Amino acid sequence: MSDQKLILSALAERLGLTLKAQGAMGVLDGAPVELYVQSLVAHQQNVAVYNLQTGTLSPVSAAPAQLRVTATLPFRPALDARLKVGIAGGYDVLRSTGRAGFDQRFVGPTAGRALELLTPDVKTALDAGFVGDPGVAVTDAGITFGWQRQAPYPTVEEFEAALRALPPAWHGIVGASRALAPPEGLEDVGVWLSLVPLPGGVELRGCPVGLVGTIGRSDVSVTVVKAAGGGRLVRVRVALPEALPGAPKVVREDRFGWFDRIVEAVSGRPEILVGDREFDARFAVRTLKPEALKAALSAPVRQGLLALDKLVPTTLYAGQVEASGPVKGEEGLLAVVAATFELAHAIGAP
Repeated sequence: MSDQKLILSALAERLGLTLKAQGAMGVLDGAPVELYVQSLVAHQQNVAVYNLQTGTLSPVSAAPAQLRVTATLPFRPALDARLKVGIAGGYDVLRSTGRAGFDQRFVGPTAGRALELLTPDVKTALDAGFVGDPGVAVTDAGITFGWQRQAPYPTVEEFEAALRALPPAWHGIVGASRALAPPEGLEDVGVWLSLVPLPGGVELRGCPVGLVGTIGRSDVSVTVVKAAGGGRLVRVRVALPEALPGAPKVVREDRFGWFDRIVEAVSGRPEILVGDREFDARFAVRTLKPEALKAALSAPVRQGLLALDKLVPTTLYAGQVEASGPVKGEEGLLAVVAATFELAHAIGAP
């Protein structure tokens, strides 16, 4: 077994993650994590060797192997604080010059709402996870850890210690985001949502402004951000309790473009009918495992997808339902919230 597979297997076992085809994923100390270990070939170095007998130079191509370990702790939903944190230089250079601690080894926001997410405990945790290049970075999408080097590699215990330093930072940022005030221009959205009767397990958050939580066995979020060209964009996510096999995709028929059809032709995923006239007329349904997808698309789920899609374009993937589109005013937003909760109840029902 290669170093890549040995290290990935050992890390997955120690961290309690599930091995997948390309990596490992799961929950680490309460935070979601996706872990990958790759064996790379560095840029080839052309070396000439002198032959004493022939008096000639013979080119030799040397390509030392490198190991890359990457991990991501995503924020779901993504934040909207313009959070951007990165390292101030290479790890060895910073260490050799005596620069220690977050403020000397990281660069981040100097003003704005993002500063409120970087509490002292978060800074300490991020600094503890910085043990090599390319290092630790944070954006609105999540926390990333990167390490790449030729042998000799750190021990599994050293990798584990670095990775376990990051969940406290994830929890600290997520916790602070709950109380962060909505950005300018979205204050009224928070007021509208504060009047919504919430099911148990769902709460109002300020970053991104919206409703986030769990309904039944499904994680759910309805958030609002400012659109690039003005106006407001609502984003919906309803996670499936278990990922569906067969690489399924259910998307509105009129949004299934030529590129999608080329991809489907190459992948060999046929379009199927589920036997619901209204649903089959509205959605393109494709999968390699038709029976599994049909079983997941129960009548309540189909009704929920149709209701949500009439408000905002909706797509079902293997692991979740996503919907995104413009929203107009309080009435439109509350209609999306109600449709999302109904769909989440149908999907997350035991």
